[in-house]
Amino acid sequence: MLDPLLVIYYPETEDSIPELTPEEPHQIYKEEQKRIEAESASKPGATARPSWLLFWSICALLVFAVGVAVFAFRQNPTVHPSVETKADVPARVDPCEAFRETDPHCGWKPHWEDSGVSVSPMDGKKSEFLFLDSTDPDGTDYGRLHYAELKLCFEDGRLCGGQHVKVGVKVHGMVDPVSTDSEYSTAVRVKFDDEKPLRQTWGISDGRDMLFPNGHEKEFVAELKRHGKLILEFNYYEKAPRTVTFELSGLTDKMTASNLEN
Repeated sequence: MLDPLLVIYYPETEDSIPELTPEEPHQIYKEEQKRIEAESASKPGATARPSWLLFWSICALLVFAVGVAVFAFRQNPTVHPSVETKADVPARVDPCEAFRETDPHCGWKPHWEDSGVSVSPMDGKKSEFLFLDSTDPDGTDYGRLHYAELKLCFEDGRLCGGQHVKVGVKVHGMVDPVSTDSEYSTAVRVKFDDEKPLRQTWGISDGRDMLFPNGHEKEFVAELKRHGKLILEFNYYEKAPRTVTFELSGLTDKMTASNLEN
């Protein structure tokens, strides 16, 4: 394509072509260039067009650059090392989840529980119980383990009186009596910490599923507070002897916090 500045029209006949000196083509080129520049300057917006073109070109380049950056981030996002994502945090697995249906004590730690104070609407007496489960089971029901319960009863801040069992061990079955003539008594062996086991005769509740140190409850509670472990051997009806263990730590603090006395 020819440069428009170099295209000079002359008549079509050879006779009419003028002869030019060596300086005249250069002079004609300059004059034609000035004419084109003058026409461009005289048109409205002629000087503004190159600026607007540059502006929109820059905008297009910026949009393109932002798009490339967003795409790259989605393909390979980077996270500061101090920030933990959900994928980085290991899932907390409960190791007892699969066993709790058969063993409710899986993952359990020995501790005293407080029933809270219950006020009788008849005479205004305040009743409260402390409980502690055994660390080893006392039997099973349909494949599910169950545990013995050491229970202390208080009325108005002191050990229960009257027909209530002040302190006893509730089990899941009928306790074997000493004999048919002594159906509310049972033979047991008691051991505190590393001391020598003692043979004793305890009482049996009317429901036949609780045994207790009949006649020396206060002394027994004092022993519970003084020691850290109790091992009790007893018999279910027509079954071999069974042993249950209680971790006693915390009883004194629990009783002090609840204003309970023995």
